[in-house]
Amino acid sequence: MRKIRSAAAGAAGGLVGAVLMGVTYATVSRLTSQPPTQGEDATEKVANAAVKMIAGSTLAPSKKKVGGHVVHFAFGAAMGALYGLLAETFPPLRAGAGTLFGATLYVGAHGIAVPALGLAPSPAKHRVAQEAPELAAHLVYGLATETIRRVLG
Repeated sequence: MRKIRSAAAGAAGGLVGAVLMGVTYATVSRLTSQPPTQGEDATEKVANAAVKMIAGSTLAPSKKKVGGHVVHFAFGAAMGALYGLLAETFPPLRAGAGTLFGATLYVGAHGIAVPALGLAPSPAKHRVAQEAPELAAHLVYGLATETIRRVLG
């Protein structure tokens, strides 16, 4: 029962963190004068691929943003649930009030997995100012996930 509670608390934190990522990304983008990204983002590509695999058709252009949000929130909740389980067993993962977790996801998901899957270019190809909103959003995600996990756990 404790593991279910830890996973649920982490998932709730991950969902809140995923919401706050968008706000953080937009705010830091404005502060660093970074234009919004254009075109289909990685989450929209994943949503489109999932619909194609399940239904045999692609998402209508008007549905891609919604599909991307679903993927983003589902991934955020899933990673939060995993974090909730692991944070109970390995307390050092909670370092930096969850920011270590956020930074790990930035490197692992955004920096390695997404480019390796051909969903977006590597962050290494961007200027620091271009990556600042993404890194800040992931740090806030980790902080929010840990805070909610701790409150609910």
